[in-house]
Amino acid sequence: MATAACIYTAVWKVKEGYDTGYWALALGALGCSVYLWGSPGGCGVLLCCSLGLHYVTLGRRVKWLSVHGRAVLVTGCDTGFGHAVVKLLSDMGVTVFAGVLDVDGPGAQVLREHGSKHLQVLQLDVTDECQIEEAQRYIRAQVGETGKIQIIYSVGSHCTHLSTGEPMPDYSSEQSEADTILFSAYVVLRESGYSGPVVIDVADTDAYVTAAVISQDLPGLWAVVNNAGILCYTAEGEIQPITAYRRCMDVNFLSTVRMCQVFLPLLRRSRGRVVNISSMAGELPIPMFSPYAASKAALSIFSRVMRLELAGWGVKVAIIQPAGFKTNIFRSEEEQSRCQEEILQGLSPEAREDYGDVYISSLQSSLSKMVAQMSEDLHPVLEDMRHAVMSVDPKRLYTPGQTGWLLPFLYRVCPTALSDIILTRLFTFGDCRPAGFRMER
Repeated sequence: MATAACIYTAVWKVKEGYDTGYWALALGALGCSVYLWGSPGGCGVLLCCSLGLHYVTLGRRVKWLSVHGRAVLVTGCDTGFGHAVVKLLSDMGVTVFAGVLDVDGPGAQVLREHGSKHLQVLQLDVTDECQIEEAQRYIRAQVGETGKIQIIYSVGSHCTHLSTGEPMPDYSSEQSEADTILFSAYVVLRESGYSGPVVIDVADTDAYVTAAVISQDLPGLWAVVNNAGILCYTAEGEIQPITAYRRCMDVNFLSTVRMCQVFLPLLRRSRGRVVNISSMAGELPIPMFSPYAASKAALSIFSRVMRLELAGWGVKVAIIQPAGFKTNIFRSEEEQSRCQEEILQGLSPEAREDYGDVYISSLQSSLSKMVAQMSEDLHPVLEDMRHAVMSVDPKRLYTPGQTGWLLPFLYRVCPTALSDIILTRLFTFGDCRPAGFRMER
């Protein structure tokens, strides 16, 4: 019984995405139970460990940060997860910058019609370095640079600058009222993260109110959510065009690297968050997805490395690794047909003979069958994105979806031969096989 409880606890920890230390302790306790097999005392200790870990989990209630003074940038908001999450966050009162590929497209128009005063739509092709730089300049102008507060103040004919961290000047007693007004404004601006220069006339008793209004209107950049992504083609890696590999790496991985390089100076000052949307395909060898999976695997390991490197700056990095959800990343039938033609045109004569036109034409219907089995309810992903951005204690890894945690867990613990069989059967959606298979038989 104790052993079963320990195994259940370990799996629960993986499912919940808690730190390795939590469920590794459970596995260690399992090893002790094997060593002490048959010992009531040992099993009792094991059971207590499992119950204790459950208590830690159940005792954790989600604590949310205040939305005041926080702005978030989300990429890839034309459709899908990004489109939905910016609505969710802006309705909460978070200042949201929604980056879209086409600022005049239907997705951007829907966001503008959403009617939230907290939501701004930005033109942002994440593969265009000029657009990334322009977005950074615009957001910096809107939210300022948290931690670099500068107040220009004057007392009589005396005028000087005061930056965050500097001591307040010592004025004479006859100017104590002016000092009080100035210091109040200074504290409000410092806590809000406002960085723009403000001229405060200490003879004006409304200076404190003015400073408070400015601090409320100009929050700091709190998080960047790297959500933009593409799938390109679904076919065997051998017959995928090399352009598909380059395109997936460019959009799904290298653009996130560049976004981090450009926006981390702002996030370091706010001690904010980087949230990267990866995929279960980056954790598992899913057939037909090699360019996409390779780019997401690169993104995942990059995110883990960045989490360690940025910890000293107080910046947290979270990975969201969804299972299968139905979004527009899966192209329309017209786009799939065009991709099929590109595959056929790029094949060598030998490869085309081995695979056959009939099989390559069947790939589109196989993808449609796979998509039909996916969930249209994006709520699990959106809730995890919200938690990663706005919770006091975000997880390092989120695995939304029914199989988001289970398949990676099985892949890690099962023998390779067994996991290969499981994955091949799970991700085979058509009966058609390459022509070369039939010839060999």
